[in-house]
Amino acid sequence: MILTVGGEKGGVGKSTLAIHIAYMLARHGRDPLLIDADPQGSTTNFTAARDERDVAPRLACVQKLGKGLAHDVRSLAGRYSDVVIDTGGRDTVELRLAMLVSERVLVPINCSAFNWWTLEKVDQLAGEAKLANPDLRTSVLLNRAPGNPQLRRRKVATANERLAAAAFSNLDVLSCFLVERTAFQDNEEFGLTVWEPSVLRGTVDPMACDELANLYQEMFAHEFAIGPSALKPAPSP
Repeated sequence: MILTVGGEKGGVGKSTLAIHIAYMLARHGRDPLLIDADPQGSTTNFTAARDERDVAPRLACVQKLGKGLAHDVRSLAGRYSDVVIDTGGRDTVELRLAMLVSERVLVPINCSAFNWWTLEKVDQLAGEAKLANPDLRTSVLLNRAPGNPQLRRRKVATANERLAAAAFSNLDVLSCFLVERTAFQDNEEFGLTVWEPSVLRGTVDPMACDELANLYQEMFAHEFAIGPSALKPAPSP
């Protein structure tokens, strides 16, 4: 599968999601490739830090920018079971080209109007891409929901109401959502995922792992087999 993580809004966790999706694919015995199509290079920096720590599974990553992206993705796709493309948070040539060669696009947004207002443009982009790539599916994910349970319930409910009322032509909304958790920031500097013990705390956040597993299940359950124990968190030291 070729999956793009992208959208029109920055700071919504695209690179973090791309990395964790690739990690979960690898943990399920797949052989994914991360393509960093964002000039900021966050995914490239993460995988370099991971290589320095010599952590398994290794996450293969290459950076590809510019008008040759679609050709490069098609060329690389035959060498890997899956390709996960991390694009920047705006309408770029990389995002448009990635949508032309992807089977799925994941669009993370935060639970705010500034985020869901951007989806009209994403819906338009997805519609344009489907003219050449008719099987493309574009899904919206509520990401970085507030940690406070009461506030989270209100924010997620409001966001889902707004998204349902929008009646997008080319977007669907995933039922799962992810919460803003410090475990992500604890480990990213060291090239580690939330499935691995926090360098700062020495523990694994099981709620972050469960939420990511729910995302994986919803996105990929019908694509390939998912073993029931493949995503157990790494043991704490």
